[in-house]
Amino acid sequence: MKFILIFLFLMGCGSDDEERTISEEDSKFLTVASLDSINTINVTSYTISGTCSDDQGMISLEVDGTSMNSDSTCNGGIWNATYDFSTILDGSLDFRFTHNDINGKVVAQESVVVQKDTIIPVVGFGSLASIDSMNDSNFEILGTCSDDNQAVEISITSITISTQPTCISGVWNLFLDLSALPDGSVQILADHENSDGESAIQASVSIIKDASLPLVAITVAEDIDADSEFSYTISGTCSEESQEVVVDIGGEAPAPNPPCLSGTWEATINPSAISDGSVNITADHSNSTGANANQATVTINKDVAPPSVSIDIAPNINSGNQSNYTFSGSCSVNGAEVTVVIGDTNPSTQPICSSGAWSVTMNVSAIADGPVDISADHDFATQAAITINKNTTLLL
Repeated sequence: MKFILIFLFLMGCGSDDEERTISEEDSKFLTVASLDSINTINVTSYTISGTCSDDQGMISLEVDGTSMNSDSTCNGGIWNATYDFSTILDGSLDFRFTHNDINGKVVAQESVVVQKDTIIPVVGFGSLASIDSMNDSNFEILGTCSDDNQAVEISITSITISTQPTCISGVWNLFLDLSALPDGSVQILADHENSDGESAIQASVSIIKDASLPLVAITVAEDIDADSEFSYTISGTCSEESQEVVVDIGGEAPAPNPPCLSGTWEATINPSAISDGSVNITADHSNSTGANANQATVTINKDVAPPSVSIDIAPNINSGNQSNYTFSGSCSVNGAEVTVVIGDTNPSTQPICSSGAWSVTMNVSAIADGPVDISADHDFATQAAITINKNTTLLL
């Protein structure tokens, strides 16, 4: 222990030619051990000790001129006393120690400056963003603090933090790679101490990590026809509740864009201004932090022209072709059936419109000679009808 030693040599009174002699008997001293600062831990029970020259003499203390009540007695050349400084204001305190001998005569004094700081350190978090796919590898954590140049200890479960931030001008921050954390709630803790080792109340904050990309899909998108030309509805799935799905149908957009509700979305537009032909549809979706889903795309066809059907090739029936008679025509709705009747007889299987054409071959030998009516119906097209002749008595 380091001691501050003051020797006070008492001056005797005598004639001018009497020489003052320094001896062990008239050498008086008082020492004070090095003092720690006063803090919340020791403020009500602060112990001071040292050495002294006059056994049974008293050692008293004044702090900034105010006498303290706990005097100490010099005993065997040492002294100690315990004080309660809780009523004294924080700051730099001037301690003045006085050593009196057994008769109350001042034999030595010592002054020391002691710092008092009983304000508990404070630490907190600032406004933190959510953790997402755009920031999880370089996520900023920041906050406030009370003790400059002291560390702020940040802890996050499963994350090793090699370098802790320092409190500078009342604030702190650091960037962390949190990509290894699973999605969900993330708790972050902050601790802070002052130079005396006093701890702040631990700060805690929980934020949400959602680094999964949003999802969007188009699941229902029929071709546009005359029935849906003025009111066309499409729908799909989505992942971000209440976030909008931005829909584009051939350059046309619904107003407003639909929200994602319970994992689905639906939009209705008037596509009458869109030209017939291939129509591209896209759907975009993002989460609340701005991370974008992969765009959903689909191509449909718009054809609002009325369906049509015709009978283009239908030769007369004779003895050479009646058992294997072929007639054909054009049609507009690929994949749709063309219903043909020839002389009140139907083919066993009706032809299907394919690549804008239809054709059927059948045995018409049971049809009587004479005029034969042929008709073709297709979707909602106007019926096509012609009349041919059957004559099987002519020699070929």
